[in-house]
Amino acid sequence: MTFRTACYALMILCAGLAIGLLAVPDMFAVVFGMSPDPAAAVMTRRAGVLFVGLGGLIYCVRHVIEPAHQQSISRVVVVLMAAVAALGLVEFFQSNVGVGIFVAVIPEVIFATLFWRYAWA
Repeated sequence: MTFRTACYALMILCAGLAIGLLAVPDMFAVVFGMSPDPAAAVMTRRAGVLFVGLGGLIYCVRHVIEPAHQQSISRVVVVLMAAVAALGLVEFFQSNVGVGIFVAVIPEVIFATLFWRYAWA
């Protein structure tokens, strides 16, 4: 997969998450095995806005061809995705979330893997 294609895939994920997190925040709490409450909905919507920003940033850099720039961008994506995947696993093993967290962890690991080849090329 090319860097550009990986960026497009990540943009689509970010757009879907942004829309979902902003439109139906309670659904994410239920999927992750948590009880939906107003505080969780506030934080979920805030996360949705962050995905708008991340998706926009990835959209802006999708045509970067300089290997050093692709490397820097990819390292950020790898660290971000690996960190949130690890956090999801920690929360799961501490019984703070249910098995639904793997709906998030699996794509996070996939995107960390996709960008890995550009991060340390």
